[in-house]
Amino acid sequence: MRTLLVTIVLLAAAAAANLAQDAPKPAGPAPIRVMELYKVKGRAWSHRITEWHRGGSPNFTNERGEVTESDGKIARYKVRHTSEDGNSGGGGGGTVDISAPIDSDKAWADEKLPQETLEMAGRVWACRKHTTKRDGIEYKTWVSAEYHPLIVKQVALGQGYCQIRKLTSFDTAERDMWSLYRVVGRSWLQRMEINVGGNEPMVSYSRSTVKAVTVDGATVTNAMLDKDMKAQRGAVATDMKIEFKDLEVEADVPAPVGRENKTCKAGEFDCEVFEIGQHKYWNSAIWPSLIVFYDTGTFKTELVEFDLGHDPQRLYRTAGNYYLQKSSTSFGGMQMQQQNRLEVNDVKDGKSKFTIISYDQQGNEQFRNDSELAIAESDGPRMPYSGQLEEGVTTPAGTFRCIKTVHEGGITMWSLHGVTIKLVMETKDMSMTQEVVELKLE
Repeated sequence: MRTLLVTIVLLAAAAAANLAQDAPKPAGPAPIRVMELYKVKGRAWSHRITEWHRGGSPNFTNERGEVTESDGKIARYKVRHTSEDGNSGGGGGGTVDISAPIDSDKAWADEKLPQETLEMAGRVWACRKHTTKRDGIEYKTWVSAEYHPLIVKQVALGQGYCQIRKLTSFDTAERDMWSLYRVVGRSWLQRMEINVGGNEPMVSYSRSTVKAVTVDGATVTNAMLDKDMKAQRGAVATDMKIEFKDLEVEADVPAPVGRENKTCKAGEFDCEVFEIGQHKYWNSAIWPSLIVFYDTGTFKTELVEFDLGHDPQRLYRTAGNYYLQKSSTSFGGMQMQQQNRLEVNDVKDGKSKFTIISYDQQGNEQFRNDSELAIAESDGPRMPYSGQLEEGVTTPAGTFRCIKTVHEGGITMWSLHGVTIKLVMETKDMSMTQEVVELKLE
């Protein structure tokens, strides 16, 4: 990790002679979606706050906010502050009446405010810029038009005082009802137990595996297994077609009665809780079609295995696979861009040969390197569940279901089958965004 940081800093320093590039301009004025930020439970955001007083050293604070409850009319939120060294912090929260914004929220929703576009937290934001002055301090606030009143950036300047607030992460919490079925090779095993009349329980298992995925749906293979997890006599695995259609138009879609963590043999899952009569069952909130636990007394289902299906070496298994990554680094008030291309040339005898090419922001080749990698067998578990978080990520190459990981040094990564689809780094000295703009992954 230290090598990565040093490399980025050196690259940024070498670009000192380059002029900073403007953020992309929006096609037209973005309409303001008033109080949209608070309309979805689970929506979360983080800011990094730099504060300076004359005669002192800068103070750095990280702040995280989250909508804990929302019915679209009234919302509750919580906020947590931590110092840069992690040794101090505090928290709070409150209630928001979505239908009756406070005066500052109304001011930030004025359609007459100038629109500006900022690159922050790994994405491009259409903002409305609001300027005001109070108690001798001038506040310039860039507010998201799409997720009003989310602050994307704020600068407060006074005599001998400065505070800068920058958005470092944002989770829309918008659910994909079909996320369970969007990765080929994903597999889950459920244990079923039937208790009748005090006799020894009848135990069987069901294994489901995603066989194929298209834009409109998926094919899932289901196999019934006996108590020893072997194929039941006479049972044949069957294929089931799953259509990715809007559940909002379907009748009798139950609403969850709560949300909590549930532990089963496969691990701990963030779950939505549902009720059927007097009984409860727990569904994964990240993979909504995945039943984690259900027990009526006579019938019990428990998730005992869950393989996310991501193959870390998938890119290297087929000649012709490639990706093109674009990175943008801001350092010392300047910005540089770079592109890297990796292409698999040949796969033979358990080895994959590939070429990595790096280009500067003018498109000139900087270096080229040929390498090879030993390829392991792809059969069996690919990525067993161990608490990973999966999110949908959109880049110029498309929309992907990625594994999200957060690392030290302000680095957040989203990966698909071992390919880093997106990476965002935010430190007090620099920021960097890297994303895949082209991808062939067979």
